Amino acid sequence: MTTETQIEQAWQAAVSAVTGERAVALAAQTAGTNGPVCVAAVGKAAPSMVLGLLAAGVELKRALVVSKDGHSDERLSRMAEVRQLESAHPVPDQRSLQAGEELLQFVKDCTADEQLLLLVSGGASSLAEQLVPGETLQSLQAKTQALLAAGADIAQINTVRRELSLIKGGKLAASCRAQLSSWMLSDVEGDEPMVIGSGIGVIADPSKQQIIASNAIAREATVESLQRDGLELQCNEESLYGDVNDVADRIAARLINGPVGAYVFGGEPTVVLPENPGEGGRNQALALALGLRLAGTGVIGLVAGTDGTDGPTLAAGGWFGRHNPDSSAAVLALEAADAGRFLRESGQDFVTGPTGTNVMDILVAIKQ
Repeated sequence: MTTETQIEQAWQAAVSAVTGERAVALAAQTAGTNGPVCVAAVGKAAPSMVLGLLAAGVELKRALVVSKDGHSDERLSRMAEVRQLESAHPVPDQRSLQAGEELLQFVKDCTADEQLLLLVSGGASSLAEQLVPGETLQSLQAKTQALLAAGADIAQINTVRRELSLIKGGKLAASCRAQLSSWMLSDVEGDEPMVIGSGIGVIADPSKQQIIASNAIAREATVESLQRDGLELQCNEESLYGDVNDVADRIAARLINGPVGAYVFGGEPTVVLPENPGEGGRNQALALALGLRLAGTGVIGLVAGTDGTDGPTLAAGGWFGRHNPDSSAAVLALEAADAGRFLRESGQDFVTGPTGTNVMDILVAIKQ
């Protein structure tokens, strides 16, 4: 087995361990959820999460599923009791407002004798929105784009979104009369429910609110895969936070100075964008930055978003260490936020398509 195969299998093991379908099915079995239930699911992993209920044998009374473009599931589309919507991410559009209106009405329509289960995953904050009076879609888009361009992290972005929303920060649940539970996939540092989806899944009773999948669970599956291959683990930590260049400096130093073996990191770095950014996202930028710093060291690695997308691109992330990049061209690509094009053209991009989960990013590296 090649080193690259070991790395890719370890990354895929992470994703498989935290798919919405798997996480929800396990949670339903543990909770002993009895149908029929009403379900409001929102986020990149929303369709997968609903499929988890079906896998666990939970009867759906009716369900509203809001996900990102290209993430709807054909199996759910064939079910009369399920309505699927696709919306915009990471910048909301008119569909986000329409989805937010339907979501709020769906929750309000549930009666006191019904069970309502909120299923929330990353991306929810952009995909569904109802704005406070005086706020417009145009101003929301401008604020979102400015925060993204400035390299704000998800906690900072979602703090702003909560203030502008009628359904975030526990406000959606406040309009509900039904017997309410909330299950979430965490895509934020610290697994804080008020940050996940800007708090769209926060409910009054904490005992009915669960984090059912996280970066820590994904990383543990990665570690198990690497150890089955006989590799010695040197690091497993959630530390991919901060500006992507600072993260690259830290990770490269760990890999250069550390012993031979496997290294696993999780988290979500940020990128400050130039005025006219090129192609790519944070993971592709980090992969290229590490490729520059680790050239000639014998380290090979992969960094990718567990949701299968990295910024507004088709790639989940990229490889580093497979080929030594042309340093001058790579530097220019990083400065232009065009790492995605560089990696794609050099055969180092990593494309998976939608994965059915979203628990931030996973970096797997092997030093030989």
